[in-house]
Amino acid sequence: DRFTVARDLADEIRWLLAQHTPTPGLRPTVASMPAGATPMSPLTPNTAQLAARAADATPTGPTRIVPKGLRSFDASDASFFLELLPGPFDREGLPEGLRFWKTRIEDTDPEKTFKVGLVYGPSGCGKSSLMKAGLLPRLSPKILPIYLEATPDDTETRLLRAVRKAIPDAEGGSLKEILSVIRRRKLVPSGGKLLLVLDQFEQWLFAEQDYAKAPLTDALLQCDGGAIQAIVMVRDDFWLSVSRFLRELDIPILERENSALVDLFDMEHAAKVLGLFGKAYGKLPESTKNWNQDQNEFVRQAIHGLSQERKVISVRIAVLADMMKSREWTTAALREVGGIEGVGVTFLEEMFGSRHAPIQHRQHEEAVRGLLASLLPSIGTDIKGSMQSAASLQKAAGYENKPREFQDLMDILDKNLRLITPVDDSKGADGGATRSYQLAHDYMVPSLRDWLTQKQRETKKGRAEVKLAERAAVWSNQRENRHLPSLTEWFSIRTLTDSKKWTSPQRQMMAR
Repeated sequence: DRFTVARDLADEIRWLLAQHTPTPGLRPTVASMPAGATPMSPLTPNTAQLAARAADATPTGPTRIVPKGLRSFDASDASFFLELLPGPFDREGLPEGLRFWKTRIEDTDPEKTFKVGLVYGPSGCGKSSLMKAGLLPRLSPKILPIYLEATPDDTETRLLRAVRKAIPDAEGGSLKEILSVIRRRKLVPSGGKLLLVLDQFEQWLFAEQDYAKAPLTDALLQCDGGAIQAIVMVRDDFWLSVSRFLRELDIPILERENSALVDLFDMEHAAKVLGLFGKAYGKLPESTKNWNQDQNEFVRQAIHGLSQERKVISVRIAVLADMMKSREWTTAALREVGGIEGVGVTFLEEMFGSRHAPIQHRQHEEAVRGLLASLLPSIGTDIKGSMQSAASLQKAAGYENKPREFQDLMDILDKNLRLITPVDDSKGADGGATRSYQLAHDYMVPSLRDWLTQKQRETKKGRAEVKLAERAAVWSNQRENRHLPSLTEWFSIRTLTDSKKWTSPQRQMMAR
């Protein structure tokens, strides 16, 4: 953290002194002198005085984090949200990632800003929170932001309605016409610019068949960076689709120019965030110096279990903290729930199986089990598995004739819980979308498998279904007779399971 040259240190000291009223009786300071001047030491405040001023400027007391489980943070959480972000921080307390977007958005010089920007990152990395709680509340009053979560079918209509509400003087029937009027007449009330933020943009990309002919594409062509600007936010596995979309706008993706990655936490910062959540729930002392050895070990084991390649997805920290909020944060408590994988099983049970689960989730329990089971990879591997079409998932859920219930279920699993994700570039040969999905993360596979089989093994029918899946997985890899079910197992599977729901490998094995 050292300054590379003394001039940078002097600039920082001048800035610090300029922010505060001089202490009575203190002689003229460096802040009031020309840049480059080197006053004699009696004229400058000493280190103790600088430290006292800095301490006076720093809020006292611990930062109060308010955990929100799987829900994203918003403007009401802006006061503490920066504490959850990794550094480095600038002189005004903003991390470099937020500083980049704030500077590029507030600038009106076309050479120093962008027309349409891109925020991307893995599912669950905190893109929505970063925008709603980190960036938008800290923008200049001259920026008029409109934040919208994209949907497959009515994104343009809802955006048009939001723009009309924000700028009533704008005339026009379509979104393109209204944005054109706003751009040409500079109708933003503050005299600044209109910022359109489209979150979960992969929902629109996934459903749109032809980006070139889409009304939203025509509308965003009105973005000039000076009067109107837009940001689209997507999961990183939709890179191909968003690249095609921005190509239609004739906008190249330039890292740190008009795009930036929201990366995963490193293990050190993840431990800090988990500690803040523990304090918020009253499970850890406010000062880390007062944590006992077992509490430190709990955090270490938890972060180690949550990490993959020394990186941690922020939503996993939120899930762990939420599941452990009613338990002691000790290694013994972590062992009682079966470690990190056990926390995952507990989360799934509390979301769908428990009597405390939300009623809108609980009514889909059987359908959830069927759908998620169809997305699991074969036994013996913990990689996400193959994608499945929406039609096959609807059948697996038992909702063939219930399209509304199926859509509600997909919204819960995709938008709310982030358990599944649409698959990028699922365009058919005719250009139509085939709508395919897969599990959102590899880390979910062991927990999902345990949760699904745990319930199944409670009944004869369930045990037969588990045996069928296990035998078929082994036999598919090595088609030898010794891997076939025994006669007793075959009879049990044949009589207790629904052959209409067998997969192709299962049918082949049973026929053999």
